[in-house]
Amino acid sequence: MEGAVEYKPSWMGWGLCFLVGLAGPGVMSFACAEDLPAGILFSQWGRETLETIEQDHRLAGGGYSEDQSRTAPAYAWGHSILLLAYAQAAKVEPVFCKKTEDLIGFLQSYWVQENGIGGYDCLPEGRKKVERYYDDNAWIAMGLLDAYEACRKKEFLEQARKTIEFCLSGEAPQGGIWWREEPASPGRGRNTCSTAPTAFACLRYCEMTKDMGFLETAERLLDWLEKTLQDDDGLFFDHIRQDGWIGRRKWTYNSAMPIRGWLLLYRLTGREEYLQRARRTALAARQRWMDEKTGALHCEAMFAFTLIEAWLELWQVSCEEEWRQAARKGMEYVHRQVRDKEGRYSRRWDRLNPEPIQEWKLLYPSAAARGYWALAAAYEKKETNQSIRE
Repeated sequence: MEGAVEYKPSWMGWGLCFLVGLAGPGVMSFACAEDLPAGILFSQWGRETLETIEQDHRLAGGGYSEDQSRTAPAYAWGHSILLLAYAQAAKVEPVFCKKTEDLIGFLQSYWVQENGIGGYDCLPEGRKKVERYYDDNAWIAMGLLDAYEACRKKEFLEQARKTIEFCLSGEAPQGGIWWREEPASPGRGRNTCSTAPTAFACLRYCEMTKDMGFLETAERLLDWLEKTLQDDDGLFFDHIRQDGWIGRRKWTYNSAMPIRGWLLLYRLTGREEYLQRARRTALAARQRWMDEKTGALHCEAMFAFTLIEAWLELWQVSCEEEWRQAARKGMEYVHRQVRDKEGRYSRRWDRLNPEPIQEWKLLYPSAAARGYWALAAAYEKKETNQSIRE
């Protein structure tokens, strides 16, 4: 790969030094990256990335801009990934609950009652044409559930349920969830990107509320997905149209989200077959998308971050350290090669950025921030456990 640099762990002499609050309240100490525990390092990167988002995308009237032009609010998709980033940050550092709550409040301007049900539109209300995507709503539901877990505000859980109900209103009689609300047509698609995240949101809701109906719904959705859109190699195709034609392109998130769903099913049911399905697809995804030498992920930011999380969740249930190391290697490559000198990120997670980035979208740094905070949480657990044993 052009511009590839062989992977070198962060503790092997990066020469990256900065001020960190390690010496107690109000006392700063000077530390180099190779001296920091991994949890603190990834938290630092996550914090810096969120600060750059605030600088580059925050709008005076609330919410965040779609791109560097700062002329219009971001689509629901960009805001949903940022919500995931802030909610994950809040799990590690509760101070981020305020930003998380503010973002959830702003997203209410996207909530529209239409066709007898509420759901998030792709842009703020007031438009003549409502255009609601089931996948956007699934990502927001996931963010709301993470926010509830971090900040314990009951209204987040209630809003997550309403959002999941909207997603499930898009389930087709023959199985799977449509990509968006639209009139029936031969080209209308039932997509992996809407079905798998909805199933995962259902499982997360079940995990928090013990409502087993949501588990049964998730099993149905994942079963349809496995039978309809999983390829022989264990990875997943993109969608199937009303006329039966299958879009065979493969993206990281279309395989990552079934992995995450199966792992959560394994945790909730104890059924070993779910773990085996997750492991098979995780191996196939690693072989297809990861450069084992450099850590690069051959996909785009807004898809690839979900694979980082899938590998971390496989590590959590299997205790196989290789999966956490794969996630770490991927995000260290992102910080080292995809991030420019100004702290901005480009679209791809496999390309070197030696020059300042001129164009970017909210999706790109939000995906990186979510990945960093997911790793911070994973290493925080280990480091906390070690300190307890010591």
